[in-house]
Amino acid sequence: MLTLDRVNTTASINAFPRRRRVGVLALISVALIVGGCANFFYDRVDTFARWYINSLVELEPHQHDQLRDWLDRTHDWHRASELARYAQFLRTLAARAAAPLDRESLEKLRIEVEGFAQAVGERAAPEAARLLQTLNAAQRVQLDTNLEKRAQERASQSASLIAKGKWRDKRMDEWRRQLKRWTGAVTEEQETLLKASA
Repeated sequence: MLTLDRVNTTASINAFPRRRRVGVLALISVALIVGGCANFFYDRVDTFARWYINSLVELEPHQHDQLRDWLDRTHDWHRASELARYAQFLRTLAARAAAPLDRESLEKLRIEVEGFAQAVGERAAPEAARLLQTLNAAQRVQLDTNLEKRAQERASQSASLIAKGKWRDKRMDEWRRQLKRWTGAVTEEQETLLKASA
């Protein structure tokens, strides 16, 4: 297993453009956390993450091996150390959701979920940096181009929704789906809070 001290890891991460670092780290964080929502996806999240990364950059065989080993280790760590935290969070959330959730409660939940994402990002960052260091110039251009293209596609979709006056509705639908996933049916009071927040 490769080892890299904290200073070199930080320097390595900072050597890449911010949007590339953010994109790769966000990918892993989101993939691992979203994967925790259902056993089927959770058990295969490392595979989905590999597919996604491979759609961004064409890796050499040794890089594929490094990516697979990294994602497997991260998934094993997540299963061993994070799932108990998620289970406690969901038990607490279920108890809170018995009564309508107010704005303050929703904000606390958001902060807690962000903490889960941050823990995954901190765990994934050093190995992400090591993998990024192995990319050659052509791979870096390919990765940067694909990340930029996807960012532009998201921006274009948002601009289109804004122009049609539907951005707020789409945002509310996304929030409603997430709230239902975590708490079940959305109450009228929660619906009112969602509308006020969008």
